[in-house]
Amino acid sequence: MAVSREQLTMDNGKAESMFSHPNGCYVSRTKAFGFILLVTLLAVAVGFITYNMTPCGTPILTTPSTDLTEGSSFKKLTDVLLPTNIRPLYYKIDLIPYIDPTKNFTIDGKIAIDILCLEETQKITVHVKNVTVHPSTVLLSMVSKSRGIGGNDETVSFTVKNQEYDIPREFYNITFNQSLKPMVTYRLYMEFEALLGDELAGFYRSSYTDKATNETRWIGVTQFQATDARRAFPCFDEPSLKAEFEVSLGRIRNMTTLSNMDLRTTEDMVGKPDWVWDHYNKSVPMSTYLVAFAVTDFEYLESNRSYSKPLFRVWARKDAIEQSKFSQEVGPKILTHFEEYFNIDFPLPKLDMIALPDFSAGAMENWGLITYRETAMLFDPNVSSDSSMQRVAVVIAHEIAHQWFGNLVTPSWWSDLWLNEGFASYVEYIGVDMVFPEWKILEQFVTDEVHEVFGLDALDSSHPISVQVHHPDEISEIFDTISYSKGASIIRMMNHFLTQPSFNKGLTNYLNKWKYNNTEQSNLWTALTEQAHLDKTLDNHLTVGEIMDTWTLQKGFPVVLVERNYPQKTANFTQVKFSLNRNESLAAEYDSYKWWVPISYATSDYNNNFTKTRPEFWISKKYKSRTHEVHADKRDWLIVNVQETGFYRVNYDQKNWNFIINQLNTDHKKIHTVNRAQLLDDSLNLARASLLPYDVTFNVTQFLRNDEDYIPWQAFLNNFHYISTMFLRSPSFGSFKKYMVELLEKQYERVGFVETPTDSMLMKYHRINILSMTCSVGHPDCIDQAKNFFSDWMNKTDPDNDNPIPTNLRRLIYCNGIRFGSEREWDFAWQRYLGSNVAYEKAIILTALACSRETWILNRYMIWSIKPDSGIRKQDCRSVLAAVAGNDVGNFLAFNFVRDRWLEIKNYFSTGFSMGRVIKSIAGKLNTKFELMELQDFKSRYESDLGSSARAVEQAIETVQANIAWMDKNFKVITDWLEQSNMISV
Repeated sequence: MAVSREQLTMDNGKAESMFSHPNGCYVSRTKAFGFILLVTLLAVAVGFITYNMTPCGTPILTTPSTDLTEGSSFKKLTDVLLPTNIRPLYYKIDLIPYIDPTKNFTIDGKIAIDILCLEETQKITVHVKNVTVHPSTVLLSMVSKSRGIGGNDETVSFTVKNQEYDIPREFYNITFNQSLKPMVTYRLYMEFEALLGDELAGFYRSSYTDKATNETRWIGVTQFQATDARRAFPCFDEPSLKAEFEVSLGRIRNMTTLSNMDLRTTEDMVGKPDWVWDHYNKSVPMSTYLVAFAVTDFEYLESNRSYSKPLFRVWARKDAIEQSKFSQEVGPKILTHFEEYFNIDFPLPKLDMIALPDFSAGAMENWGLITYRETAMLFDPNVSSDSSMQRVAVVIAHEIAHQWFGNLVTPSWWSDLWLNEGFASYVEYIGVDMVFPEWKILEQFVTDEVHEVFGLDALDSSHPISVQVHHPDEISEIFDTISYSKGASIIRMMNHFLTQPSFNKGLTNYLNKWKYNNTEQSNLWTALTEQAHLDKTLDNHLTVGEIMDTWTLQKGFPVVLVERNYPQKTANFTQVKFSLNRNESLAAEYDSYKWWVPISYATSDYNNNFTKTRPEFWISKKYKSRTHEVHADKRDWLIVNVQETGFYRVNYDQKNWNFIINQLNTDHKKIHTVNRAQLLDDSLNLARASLLPYDVTFNVTQFLRNDEDYIPWQAFLNNFHYISTMFLRSPSFGSFKKYMVELLEKQYERVGFVETPTDSMLMKYHRINILSMTCSVGHPDCIDQAKNFFSDWMNKTDPDNDNPIPTNLRRLIYCNGIRFGSEREWDFAWQRYLGSNVAYEKAIILTALACSRETWILNRYMIWSIKPDSGIRKQDCRSVLAAVAGNDVGNFLAFNFVRDRWLEIKNYFSTGFSMGRVIKSIAGKLNTKFELMELQDFKSRYESDLGSSARAVEQAIETVQANIAWMDKNFKVITDWLEQSNMISV
């Protein structure tokens, strides 16, 4: 999408079509003919002048005739890969970014690329996007064999025949009069101009306000993944085309620059007395999307060198540098741990981490220069919550893990994106657990990752982990929960069935074999298979690829039905694709899905400590079912999928469910915490899919009155939130609230609003969950306490520096204070948002402001979210819209806002446009046929303009269809059960 600088019109009434009415200015045919003749003569004159003033030998620059006028749209191309006849070896990049409004935020650049010709050709194609190449500067020369890559000897210059932009493909084609010969190295040189845009992509500008002077400070930073290096300089912008990079950045003297490598030298810039060049050492071979620059006036903290061998620094704006101390300490410890975990040293001499005021993603793993949104790297112990501290640690671990998985070894194409994101999303937990074992983060994995992605992967509109992508929009689509959370979940499963020692050795072998290179998932399977066969942890007749391809090349996951033969101590295990809303027209397709399913289990007498997670046996992909002996007495319970290490759900015969329910009610601690969460999540979703009666499911939940652990409650509340949402607008919501208040009462009294010094991290999370749900179902004392806390804050003389609300409860109390308040409470919170210097505090206030029940306030808030000067950063617009959509009052307001202003919102973002999170937040609350029609109409109206949101819209439609089916099947059943339960409790 082309960069758009136009001002957005916030008033819909002014956006009328110019073709709507027949009014306007008219001319006679004679005058019209004269006007056309004049224009024609001017065009001929301009062409004559241009032809005669063009220097001899300068190639003509042409542009394809594709219509590029404002509002035109291209048919999505799929042939966007570069030709394979050229491979880059080395880039020398010189950039001068003018980070100054008076210079129009432009970039002057020079680039020399050493390329190896693989097949004879007269054409070189590079990627560019919104970059203007100066045609007369383009030079190609043959490189002397003696000088080596990046040297200066050049021989045999080539004559340029033609140059052209292929805008739809983001190509720049250069044709020469002579042919390039195979296996010969050439140097391509050109000068160009680019733009420091505000789209949060490429080499872009960001700003912040200096607290001391109240002045706006401008900085220049980068975000190149997946296809935006081409916005900063001409390049071969595909992950498989690795090369070495040598970067020089120009800056004014009072600024600082950073890049992937360490600084080699600084020298004065000729002709610019206030400017200098920073020259960086040549990089290791890497993909273009990992190149990074930063030009800022930030300060830094250097970590203790005893924590890590490479130099480790953290950077932030001066007003926030103290908030980076937690990252300064945690980062190098995690880096050193991963060096030991992968048994491979970090290959660069330094690692910088920098917190940016404007950043579209959470963080980016640029090799040697990791960039973060401020909320993902900064932590203020006086303001930020413990969950914020954990999130910072997790994001840091995720990005540092990428330095091996993704940077050292890189997928050949984005189809295997999950190799990057799945691995980082799994080992981030291992890295954090090493530094903070008391957090029990490995237990949190199941509720945060496995249960989270189950919901999406149970839809027919899901996609395989490894999925073919062709267009940049499609690449953006797969940066989703499937690639991250499902990828992490199946890697965790693989770790358990191979055993950790075999898994780790196989990973090290894989990384060593393919370092500085590109791979596909089959290369990883081979390395793991070889190690597993050597260690005898996998049958020699079976390969990792044979198993794992069933999990990566097809969407979805199975539910395993366990039907016991009690007298014979056997059970039949049957796998079936799990679907939340089974479409009978797809029955044959469902039946074709089969996986290699690892079966582990525990009983009261066998594996009763739930530590043996290696499979007892497998259900082969060749068969739907298998009968196997089980070590269980006929009066004993059987629980399959120990610690939920396998990526599947489990259903049982009624008798076994009764045994499990009896054990939970008698002594729930006999069953592992994670498996208690599994039983809740499985039973509630089996009932949602009409595979288990709801009365059985509700009986499973009864033990929670006595369970004080966070993990089972988290699984329960995640699922009961769905029932709450479906019942919200129904006459039975009162019965639901009454049941929930009674269920929560004991936990509410136990946790209270006051923390104690002995509270564990999971206890703190449990308190937040219980209080949030209790307030949400209208518990009077809970709401009063939240309102009182908020009122106390408002009454402080200096509320910006004196906040009496406990940091871990601020999200909850802010929301309820605004929800049950008026315009006064909203305005108070808005002023705190504008004045806060802590990104986390700003983020939770931003979400809480969407809790208002005043429709006019919510509409105004959404308008502000797409208004550049409102105080809401562009990176936070989607968070605002999603939060309003999550509000019971705001849901349909958000839907109306998004569909009425879709093109306006799209133009505001200009690039990397995806509203998937907002669309899903809207769809989650819709459950009527009318609402489904409205959503389908939205899809039809904007089908050609959905971009990276297309898959999310499909998933949203399927979600609403499932919601409608659920209401038809289950509403009366649950209503009857709730009324009966409430009568019994009375």
